[in-house]
Amino acid sequence: MEINTLFHEALLAQAAYADLQAILTKEALITKLQDKDLVGGVTQAQAEYFADHFIVVQQDNNPETGFSATLFQNIESGKYHLANRGSAPPPSWDLDFNVDWTGANLQNYSWGMAYDQVADLINFTFVLRKRVMYRNLPLKNKP
Repeated sequence: MEINTLFHEALLAQAAYADLQAILTKEALITKLQDKDLVGGVTQAQAEYFADHFIVVQQDNNPETGFSATLFQNIESGKYHLANRGSAPPPSWDLDFNVDWTGANLQNYSWGMAYDQVADLINFTFVLRKRVMYRNLPLKNKP
């Protein structure tokens, strides 16, 4: 695997932690990617590079289950990349009321998977497939 591919995949994984549901401009994407509380330290240069190479197509973030995934598109190749966010603890680390930790991890322990998050992922892919079928996948933040 080429180092450039690994670099892109690392940036996509990091970007999946940002709240990108209402991103309409390149500048807004750069700002959101630098949010240290959500993303964890993407630099200005990394954020600008990312915004020059990728656009946000759609993000699904369900606070009731802790599921979050983002569909990105490579501007140059047109290829789509689906990035799932991992567990995101709250800033206060109040695990008693964090469904992403207590709910999903309890389901993982009990059944081997977080059923609620799997259901959200399946529903998200259905939404994306429907948009593709009807050719309604607009580019949200054109460079």
